[in-house]
Order: sequence, then C-alpha cells, then structure tokens
Amino acid sequence: MIKKLYSEAFFRRFGFLTVYSIFFLIFVGGWVRVTGSGMGCPDWPKCFDQWVPPTDVSELPEDYRTRFASPGKPVAEFNVVHTWTEYVNRLVGVLIGIFIAITMVSSFQFRKTEPRITAYAVLSFLLVGFQGWIGKVVVDKNLAGWMVTIHMLIALLVVGLVMLSVFRRHRLHHAISHKITLRNLSMLALLITLIQITSGTQVRERVDEVMLLHLAPDWIAYAGSLLTGHIVLSVLVFALSMLLAFMGYRSFKSEKIMKRVLTATLLCTAIQIISGIANRWMELPAIAQMSHILFGTLISGGWFYLWMVLNRKIASQEAL
Repeated sequence: MIKKLYSEAFFRRFGFLTVYSIFFLIFVGGWVRVTGSGMGCPDWPKCFDQWVPPTDVSELPEDYRTRFASPGKPVAEFNVVHTWTEYVNRLVGVLIGIFIAITMVSSFQFRKTEPRITAYAVLSFLLVGFQGWIGKVVVDKNLAGWMVTIHMLIALLVVGLVMLSVFRRHRLHHAISHKITLRNLSMLALLITLIQITSGTQVRERVDEVMLLHLAPDWIAYAGSLLTGHIVLSVLVFALSMLLAFMGYRSFKSEKIMKRVLTATLLCTAIQIISGIANRWMELPAIAQMSHILFGTLISGGWFYLWMVLNRKIASQEAL
C-alpha cells in the first residue's frame, strides 16, 4: 500500500480525484448557502455541542436559542434539514481535507526531482487547515458577507495550488501561434471571473438580507449597483470567452486537451449566463442558483488551467 502511495500513477489519478472533489465541496457549500442552512449548526466544530447533530428539537436543551446565540442574533428555531445540510457539508470538508493530505504525502516522491510539486501540495494542505479556521470564524460571525467571500476565495486558491501540483507536468506538445496573447487573455479572464465571483457573493448577501426582511420580490432593487456591476462583469467574461475561443481553436490545432478544456470552459460560461438570467427573471429558482455558483467556479478553474499550461515551456523545449 505504501509503495502504491508513492507511485506516480497513484499521484496522478488520486490528484485528479482531489481536484474534482474540491469542486464538489464548493457545490455542497453552495447548496448550504442557497438553502439558508449556514447557521444550521450554530457552533463549530460541534453542532449544538454534539458531534452527531440532533434529529429532533426534543434532543436539545430548553434554552438552546440563547445558549447557542451568535453575536447580535439569537439562534433561529431548530430546523433538522438545515442542521443536517450544514453537518454533511462539514463531513465532506473533512473528507476533502483527507484527500488533500494523501495527495501531499504522495507528492513527497517528487521532493528531490521536482520539488515544486511537493511545495504546492504542502501549501494546499496548510491552506486547508487555515480554511477550516475561517469556517469557524464564518459561523462565529453569523455568516458575515465579507467572511463568506473570503471563505469562497480561499477554496478557489486551494484548487489552484492542487492543480499546480497535480498538473505540474501538463504542457503543450507543439509550438502554437499567439501563445503569449492567449496566456495573457486567459489570466485576464481568470481575474475578471474572480472579481465576478466576489461581487456575486456580495449580491447573494443582499438577497439574504431581503429574505430576512421578507421583501423577496424587491431583491433586485435592493442589490442595486452591485447587481449591475455583476452583470457587466458577466458580459466582459462572455466577450473574453468568445475571443479566446476564436483564437484558441485556431491555435490549439493538435492540442486535444487544451481544446477540451477550452470547450468545457465555454460551455460552463454559457450555462452560468443562462442561470444568471434565470435568477434575474424567475425569482431565484434553486437549480439556477446552484448552477450559477458551481459553473462560476468551474470557469475559474478552466481559465487557470489554460493559463497554467500556456505559461510553461512546450514539452520539446523542456527536454532540452
């Protein structure tokens, strides 16, 4: 088993699983946000001071509302669905942390030949620990909007570090035209996407505030300039996607993986825009909200992968 852990094949396959699992965790976290389950467990790391949360209010002390009060706000009425949704989110987070730890241990096989692979894996593991602490702060701060935003951005940073480690050997096999332009456009698209995700978390915070005030139909007016800026950023991302598609498909003639990643990223961009339109005009259907969160993060992963590979020497140059 130990010998298998230190094989390159295991690192590559398990690394792929780890990258995909982190996106799944972001999906689960988005479901927690959409369903309003973020405070389903009002304390951390336990849930209502129990390692396995209750399934009925009768299992809680009579003063649970005040005992587990968060700053400036008493705990809401116990909701078993919200509690277990948040609890499952935490369990998935622990599992992903174990995946990243295994990936890190497996990366030690490269510590002498390719130390960057190990360095990125170790950094990702350390950042996961920091992310766990941030998760506690998010609960302590009663889901403060700025903390939720930081929580999301750190998750994306973890994805990037794991990708840098696992996909360290991914590179172009042949020289392509407009490589530097494509690299710079990929980075620009990534930066704008990250800003869009950040603004999206702020828009969501406004939506949550409207829901608390029972003014659901007025969330668009309440979001105001934040929503307008978010839409403008979506248009910019779409325009950059079309430009990258036009240039990329002509340049990546024999680079099948790059074409697939570009196609997948463009598809995610289209779905994200459609889901955004649905949120705007169909009163925030749950499936549209989830799609908007998930595909937004997948877009950032796609642009990062393109930039990462385009930023490296081609395979023939590396061999020299």
